[in-house]
Amino acid sequence: MFDKLIDFSINQINQLMPLMIVFQYQKGIRFRFGKYYGTCEPGLHLKIPYVDTIDIINSTETTHTLPVQSLTTKDGKSIIVKGMVKYKIVDIESYFMVVYDSLDALSDISCGIIKTVITEKDWSEAFDNEIDNLISKKIRTQVKRYGIEVIQFTITDISQTKSLRLFNENNLLS
Repeated sequence: MFDKLIDFSINQINQLMPLMIVFQYQKGIRFRFGKYYGTCEPGLHLKIPYVDTIDIINSTETTHTLPVQSLTTKDGKSIIVKGMVKYKIVDIESYFMVVYDSLDALSDISCGIIKTVITEKDWSEAFDNEIDNLISKKIRTQVKRYGIEVIQFTITDISQTKSLRLFNENNLLS
């Protein structure tokens, strides 16, 4: 209970502050009475206490590791693919206002594109260096509307899986 009182007190002090600092590696978005009012570039910004809210996010390059995917290539090989997306936030208004969770959207779109590209290839073609570039271009065009600039996509791990079947239909029936 005491920790909630401390959190409340800190929040009230932050709300009363008429100044907000946005650091060089950040971008901010200002809401006035809950409505979009503008963006905040790095520097010192005045705000009206209890009226303005400024949400800040880091806008430097960063990476996001995508979840492992089990896929089947065009020639029927079961494989596991893992990738990484290097990106940065370039349009903070779109990042906050177009989609609920931009990072989730980046991850989901990337996984969908990986599935589409890899399942159209044979196992031997899956190692082509141009696949990374092709996937990068497709992800870049899809997530641009979310204010995200994809710098690079890389397949970090790709391997063939072995499928073990303990029982087949004949064993289950007997």
